[in-house]
Amino acid sequence: MWRFPLLLLLGLAGPARAQAPGDDDLANAFGPPRELKIFEPEHNVPPPPALDDPNAPVRAAFEPDLAAAKKALDSGDAAAAREQLTMLELSAFVLGGTDRVRVHQLQRAAALALEDLKSLGELDEKWVAACGPGDVAPCRHAALAAMATHDKARAEKIQAADACVEAAEKSPGKPAPACLSSARALYQKADDTLMIARADLVTALSLAADPKQSKAAKKALTKIGDFIDGRNGAVRQLAFDARAKLELSEGNVDDAARSALQGAEAWASTLPLERRHWARTPMVDVACAAYDKHHGTDACRQLEKTVVGFYVFHDFSDERLGDRQLISHEKLVQVNAHYGILMKDCLAAEIRQIADKAAVSYLVNWLVLSTGRVDNFHSASSVQDQSLFVKCLREQFGYWRYPSHDADPQRIQQGFSVKSTTRSTEETEPTSTRDE
Repeated sequence: MWRFPLLLLLGLAGPARAQAPGDDDLANAFGPPRELKIFEPEHNVPPPPALDDPNAPVRAAFEPDLAAAKKALDSGDAAAAREQLTMLELSAFVLGGTDRVRVHQLQRAAALALEDLKSLGELDEKWVAACGPGDVAPCRHAALAAMATHDKARAEKIQAADACVEAAEKSPGKPAPACLSSARALYQKADDTLMIARADLVTALSLAADPKQSKAAKKALTKIGDFIDGRNGAVRQLAFDARAKLELSEGNVDDAARSALQGAEAWASTLPLERRHWARTPMVDVACAAYDKHHGTDACRQLEKTVVGFYVFHDFSDERLGDRQLISHEKLVQVNAHYGILMKDCLAAEIRQIADKAAVSYLVNWLVLSTGRVDNFHSASSVQDQSLFVKCLREQFGYWRYPSHDADPQRIQQGFSVKSTTRSTEETEPTSTRDE
């Protein structure tokens, strides 16, 4: 349930209800109604604006150049391919682990084609150390399997170190195993920064479990979180989350919220650019609840924009409903409350446009598709459908994600009465719409 200054939000279900004699604002504002047709996708809710990619020029040149190197290798010109890949290696380092792995795999294939077995050791070491941020385990297993074909002892040594770290990670907060020190030394020598961070996190979490070591734990966790190499976003998130938990336990809500949001930013770095708006973590919810309790409703949302640079949300479409199950009223309220900050931004802009003592009313409806995304967003009034307020609402619904489902699209209607002296609450209800 929301509470806004200077506005009235009325939830409506199904066709617009008749208004009481005194409801002039809502009864008379709409003008000619829009006809609600049998569902046809309109694709009129745009996706969120793309986040800036500082490496876009490098990426744009990298893909065709990598394709050219692969074509040269496939055509039998391994020497030309190797020369091209050497040039691409620096670009791949800038772009991140996934592209580094692609280059090193092709470099290895070129070396085999040229029967240059001496270079395989160096190339496989690079491949192992490039894995991440996603699918780290299968990537390392593949690289070590390739390494074992020419240096089995080295591959087994790294496998043992990885097994040590993986086992320790399954018991966070427990004392570090004896094998961790030698594993970290091996990673240090290989300059494998991701595995160094994972080993250091095991030690830091062990410190965090001891109340007497809180200061040392925070220092260690901050060091892990602040080190960025393009592959360790998941480790950095865990470090920031652990620090946030420590800060909360000590009553430091400001530091806890900031650390949790830094964790969300770290997790976002592991996702494709188009997925980063949905990088909210459970720790953000916990820390922000404490922060808002101290500073006021939605205060943490403003901090979020400062720390992360944009709002981060949960992707409720990851939740799949049962066969033909409709989205419940409780879930609708949860989703609306979660994304409501975007509506508040539109409402604030609308309030700035209306004169003192004036009132403007809207009735809008939208469909929740089986994917959980929103489509067919319109005002009930054809006159208002292209108003600045309705356009603002339509654009922000590109961020919204409801639970995905197998049922028909669900129609949601909501009324807005924006007044200069009113404060009230909001509620929405779904109705199903069948494509018959």
